[in-house]
Amino acid sequence: MNKVLFYTKRFFIYAATWFILLVSKILVKIFHLKRLQWLIGKPQKKVEKRPLSIEQKRKARKTGKYINKVSRYVFWSSVCLDQAIAAAIILRLLNIDFYLHLGLSRSENLKAHAWVTTNDLIITGHHTKDDFTEISIFTPQT
Repeated sequence: MNKVLFYTKRFFIYAATWFILLVSKILVKIFHLKRLQWLIGKPQKKVEKRPLSIEQKRKARKTGKYINKVSRYVFWSSVCLDQAIAAAIILRLLNIDFYLHLGLSRSENLKAHAWVTTNDLIITGHHTKDDFTEISIFTPQT
């Protein structure tokens, strides 16, 4: 009986993550980033990071794992900004402080990247974060 409950719970977590990734894709396609500030916060020059509890760190780490896993299997192209906004939505629902970073590439080709961090954890976009120079940080209003 416990296995059925475990797999049922996991299925609903994956389904909710899939739905939030879809919503974030639609938001990115329809709205400009300025229109999404109610969700991701306002751009800041300096951020004051607050410590997270052990439970919040565990939930944030799992959020990143679910987003990375589900984004590989969606039928649309799930890019870093979609994943970052999905992480922002989930972390906001879990009441966990997050920071959405935007960066530009250091190479000759102009590329942009988005990633989400909490106090000391990189939630999404960690694979290529080091190749980009951070130009903006968005933090939610408290």
